Amino acid sequence: GQVTTSGARLIDARSGLAVNDIAAEVSIGGVARINRLTGTLSTRGSLSASGTVGITPAQGFPADLSIKLTDGRYTDGRV
Repeated sequence: GQVTTSGARLIDARSGLAVNDIAAEVSIGGVARINRLTGTLSTRGSLSASGTVGITPAQGFPADLSIKLTDGRYTDGRV
């Protein structure tokens, strides 16, 4: 199968971090293969990712991921 999205948003309420304009294409077979994943950070910058994640619980969900942050910034208000 295949999962795609565009224009999605992910928010972590505890940290206040949000990823906007998420575009993704994931193929699902014996593993979930991230063919394309991009987004922009609410605090400036962008991210992209690719790789695989196992989908069999007995195998412990092994992952081989590559994540790239460009001009990323994170502030938690405590530092």
